[in-house]
Amino acid sequence: MNSLQKYTVLLFLLLNFVEDAFAQNQSMIIGDWVSIKKETYEGGSGENMTINGKAYTIDIQFNFKLKNSVEVFEYGERVDVEYSLKGDVLQVGFRKYLIERLSKDELVLTDSNKLLRFYFIRKVKK
Repeated sequence: MNSLQKYTVLLFLLLNFVEDAFAQNQSMIIGDWVSIKKETYEGGSGENMTINGKAYTIDIQFNFKLKNSVEVFEYGERVDVEYSLKGDVLQVGFRKYLIERLSKDELVLTDSNKLLRFYFIRKVKK
């Protein structure tokens, strides 16, 4: 096997690995998520943070659905928006987040400005 063939095989394996990781994140995020904690990127409480003049609460719920639709519950309101997931970047409506951790039961997001970190747990349906 010559060098070009080796690099072609390596590139093919790498692309399959990235595609599998993307598909796993995409399927793992589907479902209901409830925020349980907010902190600053440095680990502070974030209690003085505001967005558009409102105290930024941790009362956020996401209901990610198939076909890139998500229900967002925040400030007592429900909004349906689209989401996209590319690698570890999650865009919900106009907001961008970095996924720091995603498991079966836990989701940790950092806002794109790296100011706040949000902790979510999966909502168990009864």
